Amino acid sequence: METKCLGCGVVLQYTDENKEGYILKRKYDEGARYCQRCFKLKNYNQVINDEVSLSIDDIINKVNSSNSYVFFLVDFLNISDNTINTFKRIKNNKTLIISKSDLIFKDINTNNVINNIKNIYNIDNDIIYISAKNNINVNSIFKIMDNNNTKSCYILGYTNSGKSTLINKLLNNDITTTSYYTNTTLDFNELDINGYKIIDTPGFNLDNTLYKLDEKNLMKRINPKYFVRPTTYQSKDNQIFLIEDRLYLKGFNNNSITFYISNLISIKKIYKDDNVKYKEIIINDNSDIVISSLGFINVKKGCKLLVNEDLYNLISIRESLLKK
Repeated sequence: METKCLGCGVVLQYTDENKEGYILKRKYDEGARYCQRCFKLKNYNQVINDEVSLSIDDIINKVNSSNSYVFFLVDFLNISDNTINTFKRIKNNKTLIISKSDLIFKDINTNNVINNIKNIYNIDNDIIYISAKNNINVNSIFKIMDNNNTKSCYILGYTNSGKSTLINKLLNNDITTTSYYTNTTLDFNELDINGYKIIDTPGFNLDNTLYKLDEKNLMKRINPKYFVRPTTYQSKDNQIFLIEDRLYLKGFNNNSITFYISNLISIKKIYKDDNVKYKEIIINDNSDIVISSLGFINVKKGCKLLVNEDLYNLISIRESLLKK
């Protein structure tokens, strides 16, 4: 019988150290349950880049062919057309989970945000908040499964949405491997928790990101552990906001703009752009500029936003999630 790694879900093997699931034969014979990759990631935060062998279509097709319930995680900063469209591809009974709610939700009317998400993205399914870190609504997973007469569920979500952290909280230990980096879970990882079958899955990767896969420090700073403090600026004419010395945002004019991104990310206000080539986006009053992989910016007054064209594909626009 095949033995799977508890961390990433791949089948353990000791014959080829260059393939996923490798473990020393001595460790395998002793009953170790983590591949060498997950052991190093879990204990030393040592990153080994592996590509997930399952595509997004593979994962969704397998889930849709089952009768299991689906919990789809997305953190507040990564709610976007990209993530929500993936959620909508799931045909099973499902719940959208807004994860890591402890990072952002101070002084925000959470029920109002749920209503806005449903209206903006045309969602009929239930939406709940969860903070695995602070044990908020974690047991709702079991209650929802009971209400739907099922003992089996998939945990789906994009990279860094908090899937493994949630599962560890359900298990009340640190069995699965968690990290800031992409492709931590490589295959379906089935776990039994008090008679409930919880299936962890490889995280989906965003189509476009501010970071490159070898920029581990930036990936870590984008995904903070602690509360995100929204930062508001009163912009001026001809002022440019430069994010991480690569994303140029220009044309806000005299405006009030609030950044909902990690406070560890660099934001500079400049007036010279060295002949940067821009593309224009029309922004309506009280809109959000969604930056894939990073977060969003709320803009109070309509404007003609200019974005450097090489990163233009990171940007999408929506009505404000925080409107009353």
